[in-house]
Amino acid sequence: MDSLATKYLTTTGSRMVALGGGGIAAFGLRYQYLVTAEYVLGFLRNNLALIPHATLVIEPLHRKDDGKDDDVVDFAVEIDDEPSHNVQVKSSSEPDDHPLQPAAAGEVFERLVIHPAEERILLTNKPLSPVLADAAIEQTTYASRTEYTWPSGPQAPIGAAEPRIIFDSRSTAELFDSITELIKGFRVERGRSPGTVTCQLLVSILVDFIFSAAAGTEPSRISALDLLDKLVMPDAAIAQVAGGFDWGLPITNIPNYLSTVPRLGYLNEIQSHLDLTKDVSTPSRVVLAGRTGNGKTVLASDYCHIEAISYAFMCWVDCRDVGFIEPQIRNLIEQLNETVPAGTTIGPVFAGILGRHPGPWLLIFDGLQNRTDIEEYIPSRGYGSIIIASNNSLNWWPSAPVIEVAEFTEDEAIDCFAAYADIGPADLDRARDSIREIVVRLGLVPLAVSMSAIYFKNTEGQLDELALQYFSDLEALADDASIPPGFPSTAFAAIQHASRSLAKGTRTGQVYGRSARAVVEIGCLLAPELLPLNFILQATDESVYVDLANLPVPTEVDQALRRGVLSALRTQSIAQRVVNDGQGNRTPVSETVAVHPLVHDILRRSYLAAVPHGYLESQCTVFMYFLVGWLGKLRDQGEFFAVEQLRVHADDLLALIAENEPLSSMSRQSLRVFSYAKALLRAELSTCAASRGRLQQALELGHAATQDLAPWLHEQHARLIRAKILSNMIGDLSIGEAAPEMVSTLVNPLLVAVREATASADESKRRFGYVIAAETLSYLNRTDLHRNSPLLAGARTELAGIADSDPSANPGGAIQNNLANRLYEAGQFDELLRHVLLWREANESIENGVLLDALMIVCQLHTDDIDNALAATDALVSTSVHANYVLLSMHEALKKVGRELHRVIPTLPAHRDRLQSALERVLARYNQLSDLSGGARPDS
Repeated sequence: MDSLATKYLTTTGSRMVALGGGGIAAFGLRYQYLVTAEYVLGFLRNNLALIPHATLVIEPLHRKDDGKDDDVVDFAVEIDDEPSHNVQVKSSSEPDDHPLQPAAAGEVFERLVIHPAEERILLTNKPLSPVLADAAIEQTTYASRTEYTWPSGPQAPIGAAEPRIIFDSRSTAELFDSITELIKGFRVERGRSPGTVTCQLLVSILVDFIFSAAAGTEPSRISALDLLDKLVMPDAAIAQVAGGFDWGLPITNIPNYLSTVPRLGYLNEIQSHLDLTKDVSTPSRVVLAGRTGNGKTVLASDYCHIEAISYAFMCWVDCRDVGFIEPQIRNLIEQLNETVPAGTTIGPVFAGILGRHPGPWLLIFDGLQNRTDIEEYIPSRGYGSIIIASNNSLNWWPSAPVIEVAEFTEDEAIDCFAAYADIGPADLDRARDSIREIVVRLGLVPLAVSMSAIYFKNTEGQLDELALQYFSDLEALADDASIPPGFPSTAFAAIQHASRSLAKGTRTGQVYGRSARAVVEIGCLLAPELLPLNFILQATDESVYVDLANLPVPTEVDQALRRGVLSALRTQSIAQRVVNDGQGNRTPVSETVAVHPLVHDILRRSYLAAVPHGYLESQCTVFMYFLVGWLGKLRDQGEFFAVEQLRVHADDLLALIAENEPLSSMSRQSLRVFSYAKALLRAELSTCAASRGRLQQALELGHAATQDLAPWLHEQHARLIRAKILSNMIGDLSIGEAAPEMVSTLVNPLLVAVREATASADESKRRFGYVIAAETLSYLNRTDLHRNSPLLAGARTELAGIADSDPSANPGGAIQNNLANRLYEAGQFDELLRHVLLWREANESIENGVLLDALMIVCQLHTDDIDNALAATDALVSTSVHANYVLLSMHEALKKVGRELHRVIPTLPAHRDRLQSALERVLARYNQLSDLSGGARPDS
């Protein structure tokens, strides 16, 4: 009964950063394929009679004189199989900084003139260098394109046309728009709809087709007739092609959902409200409202990918957890190479960045409930657009249009089902009536339609026969008590069924199906957003041994397991993989899955309704065990974005526990470990809150943690853990300079536990008692208010006696602090510096590191090491406070350094000016941080 360990079995019921080499290469290919599409469509538009005779050839191979391949031609146009235009493309993501030089142009011309063609062209977005511009002769200028000949450069054979340079100054966005307009013209002539979104989708389809030809997955020769046939396909066919379209390289922070069907009417409506051609100074806004599962997020994602080239950058913010909005905004600020000045809130900073940026930018708030949660982040002026996706259609800005996103139409639902079930056009007409019956019974809900279609794809048999068994299964699953209000019961059951059929009948399912189901079915006890895959796979293993004396640390599971689980999840379109690196530091928390909130809600309801007696408590214990270990380690490592990510899940888990208490227990030992784990998790969250200067929240969490332990205070383990929590609370009260009367109520029970621990025969408990005594003493000595309080004098004396009697040769942090105080008061700064350097070398905590840096500066000021002291002071002042973590440690460190600078300036006249300047910088930063921490004092 003394061990705090037990074994549990689980049960399943675009960035503003410099481009690197890869980015430069990606830009070059993107530009090449766009300019290929625009060039050939422009040629066909101006030469309509040649359309039956023309062929586009992607990257044709020619032979050099020595017989080797020559890939100088990026694309060619042939007329009746004879070369007409040979084009080489040269581009740069920063053309003004990299003009076209004579050597580069000469090399291309030398190779182009060898191969026969009516036109030999070097097409570039690079302006001609001054030397080349002097030698070249301008022939024609059209819009943003200028054509040159180069008489002194390599020339074609006598009688052949001279090679030419065409300089095109248009951006990729302008090229995209030009292709869109060309496609509109061809569609109008064929009697097809010329909607802007339709034509933009066709641009992406066309560029992807050209890419596939270059990659060898499609023929490299494309007849003009085949090319134009792609551009004049009906809207329904476009929707089907684009519904499964791979948008290519992912855009930072933008989810890449597999569209059920691109809903062109809604996309056109969104675009009409976010018209970037309008000369306006206020960001345009649009709200996508509608029931969960109707596809609002997918619509927003589709718009982002369709319009990716139109915006300078895009920012996607998941708003399902209001508390996680701020960390995401901080992360976006860092990605935009900006910083949050100390002492300022991030809302005005982010709004200011957007307001000042030339734009256009796009800001998406997904899953938002109330506009008040994001108004501080939105600039009142600026060149950009804002999309809100919400299931709340009320109380938005009066000027913001609200688009009600409804369920599918029958035709959309049938097309969606056919796409996911892999039913080809030849079979669709025969199956249409059976599909219509299925999708109507599913309420035409997009999410349910797509998930049910995957079931049929993965199951052998005739559609109409399978449907009978399928709906029979759904009726057995449907439980009115657990269905969200207003949601179709059959659609609810379809989502349940999908999770239970993950990778069913496949080898992936046999190997990884159980782990994949655990991710979504047991992971539903946590928050749906940014669920760390490494974390959830370890915490939902079939057998987990929980030992609260040995907490787990963040680690990665085998890569093959992660890949297998992700493959299984994709078979039912239940979850999306999202890599979230925060500041760019890869951690075991970075690889996440995001579960659709409706799926998450249904799976949670289903799990809670079906979980066996005692298993909910057991699984919550396992989750809390991992959260305590991972949160503490990541906090010490300074990975604060990852800490915030896990904090969201910890808060969600504790809220779920509170909603369902009292939980049933398998045994008294299970209940005992559960209570301890909950207390430890709340204590860790209290530490996180205190680190951010939220002292009142820290105290409330600490108090709740002591209440969790109350039924177990007959055990020394509980009394010792409570003593540690009380010590931390005393530290928070000390920083907040709370009344001594408030502090004394916590000191007395702590003293009882410390006396008991130091008298124990168990050395580990004695050691624990000495550490707690020293820590608490350092807190009580921190301010004159508590140091001089008669009410606390007896406790200080007793704690000092206990700390001094510690026989350990390796003192902990608080004992180090008391030793440092003694050496400081004795003026033994050389000896103190020797200790500090040793402590810094052994330190693993970023917060303790800040305080040790301050102590080192104090020693350097007193040992005539002024240059190093000032350099270290500048480094301390410039230390960033991510999401306000380390705020209190920084506050304390600056206070120590500022106080010491003030003391030594009169004694060091030779360095007065430099020291005074340093003091002013320290005080300025201290006052900035005081604005953040001062408002967080605990209630008295």
